[in-house]
Amino acid sequence: MRSTGRRSAERSSWRSWTRSFRGRSWGDQGYQGQTDVIHAVAPNAKDFTNRRYRYNGRTNEVEKAKNRNKSRVRAKVEHVFGVIKNIFGFRKTRYRGLAKNVNRLEVTAALTNLYLVRRRLLNA
Repeated sequence: MRSTGRRSAERSSWRSWTRSFRGRSWGDQGYQGQTDVIHAVAPNAKDFTNRRYRYNGRTNEVEKAKNRNKSRVRAKVEHVFGVIKNIFGFRKTRYRGLAKNVNRLEVTAALTNLYLVRRRLLNA
């Protein structure tokens, strides 16, 4: 998990997180057109961003099915962030300084892992 300052945009950190996902970049349709940026940063990276599936009132069902599979993978990650924000209250930072907030984020991520497997741990 990576934490940056409030003034850095999500798209500006392609270089670091494209490499951290084993050469795969996942994104929703808001990241269309970023293929050149991905290949410039990581030439061997595969682009798994959702593609446009509607053209001139026509729907491409094959592309729509591909987007659905890509979204299923992303939804597994997004659920974790929902738990971090809603259950553990990490909507706003509590401390001044990036290091303290990164520490809190890492502890919250560890607690989120325990929270997500709590039923399996209690039944064991």
